Amino acid sequence: MFGINTPEPSTKIERSRISEDLRITGSISASKPVIMSGQLDGNIDAVSMHIASTGVINGDIKADNLKIDGTVIGNIVAEQLHLSASGCLKGEVRCRSVVIDEGANVEAKFIKELNVNG
Repeated sequence: MFGINTPEPSTKIERSRISEDLRITGSISASKPVIMSGQLDGNIDAVSMHIASTGVINGDIKADNLKIDGTVIGNIVAEQLHLSASGCLKGEVRCRSVVIDEGANVEAKFIKELNVNG
């Protein structure tokens, strides 16, 4: 009766964005999802990360969920990894689940683990 037509408030996920005009040297730690369009020369520890097609990371990544459309040169520890067709990966990967789209550029050693962040 009351509030039947009242829409429920949407829960918008807050994300940190690093734009393509930024180049960061050093380590990053994030408790919210990160969208990387710029360049990072250092390591990152994030709950969730999306490396856009313009994004470049020269360093190690630790994330529960990681999607790579750009370039990563370094080691990865992730629960779930998705490397898209435009993605480039060079390094070592420890993960539980991985998806590699046709066309991705991969030079990596993969180690499947049951629980990588525990």
